[in-house]
Amino acid sequence: MFGACFGQGKTDMDNAVSAEPSGTGMSRSRPVILLFGMPRSGTTWIGKIFDSHPATLYRHEPDSYMPFRELPLLISGDGEGYCREITRYVEKLPGCRLPVVTTKLPLFPKGYLSRGGYLMYRTSVYLSIAARRLLPGLGLPTFNPLGRSSGDDIRVVWKSIESLGRMGAICRCLANCRAIHIVRHPCGYVSSIIKGESQEKFFNQIKASEGYRVFAKLLATEAGRHYGITMEQLKAMEPLERLAWRWVLFNEHALRETAANPDCMTLRYEDLCLDPERVGRQMLEFTGLEWHRQTARFLHSSTSAEDGSYYGVTRDPLRAAFGWRERLSSAQ
Repeated sequence: MFGACFGQGKTDMDNAVSAEPSGTGMSRSRPVILLFGMPRSGTTWIGKIFDSHPATLYRHEPDSYMPFRELPLLISGDGEGYCREITRYVEKLPGCRLPVVTTKLPLFPKGYLSRGGYLMYRTSVYLSIAARRLLPGLGLPTFNPLGRSSGDDIRVVWKSIESLGRMGAICRCLANCRAIHIVRHPCGYVSSIIKGESQEKFFNQIKASEGYRVFAKLLATEAGRHYGITMEQLKAMEPLERLAWRWVLFNEHALRETAANPDCMTLRYEDLCLDPERVGRQMLEFTGLEWHRQTARFLHSSTSAEDGSYYGVTRDPLRAAFGWRERLSSAQ
């Protein structure tokens, strides 16, 4: 089992995937659903809404832990030169067993898993979580839920906070893909980032408002050139202003790159919070999934309580969407 995470002369993704049994080859193309957005934009809750559907296989932020080797953070144009790397990466996602990618709770029964298979999967996830808490560096891989009888219609759900700037190119490179660009109100984003940084919730030691290497790349995009902002102007701004510009430039770049693609839709996080079932149905329909009672139950349970966790998926949706109005001052 540990061999799934180690190897020589391989990429990080190669080292983190299992060798699927013959007949379930990693090279076959499964339908892919992309859920891309900026950090603190409700992407985890939305990811779990999709995970609650019996016909999906959820992968939680794989590109945060198994980064691309050659793919730039921001891609403009068709991205044809990167299609081979993108396609190969996505083909590896079903076999990924890396704990940080496969153990995000809660878990849900799947149509492609028997009761025994689901029990094995749950057990491996909880063992991996326990091992990581006892020995943080252990990284016990989880059981791969896909087997020989798994159908080709299982949709792989890739949730990302790293690849919003690549979203257009990734969509164009994948033949069987639907993508949702998740956008949160800029004040909600800024407020949540400030809260997370003050509580040291992020593993990145550089504050988002001080990530000038990223800002340099953003300023070089069509959106950055459109606004004519210079690095000197950014550095003279208050941190909150820089966060707001980071929000503008990332989201506008993604909107420009996906505007003409019918396989991409933009979702306002606040719309989902205001009417979870109606908008939830729209999301699933767009991605080719039928509404399911298991998803309805999760939506109800996740919006009927508050777990208080910064990364939790159970909370009052209206408070989550509009709580920034109480946290940010009028001056901010």
